[in-house]
Amino acid sequence: FDVAHNRNGSRYVTTGRDGISLVWDSKTSQRLARLMGHSDWVTNATWSPSGRFIATSSTDRKVIVWNAFNYQKVAVLENQNSVG
Repeated sequence: FDVAHNRNGSRYVTTGRDGISLVWDSKTSQRLARLMGHSDWVTNATWSPSGRFIATSSTDRKVIVWNAFNYQKVAVLENQNSVG
């Protein structure tokens, strides 16, 4: 389980064992998005310094880069070794 805040603290991402990461509004605690694309435990999340992207990594050996505004996948990086 991981929690990562964006640079200005207005949003944060939580990760879970179900392969899903959630994006939240810090002020209202409203869920803004479900980031679905991993097939196993999402172990880490981070925001890019610009705030334009979110990266998640999982025990499924993938790193997924997401657009932080429309929450669509930008890239999927796969590794033969565990990246979680």
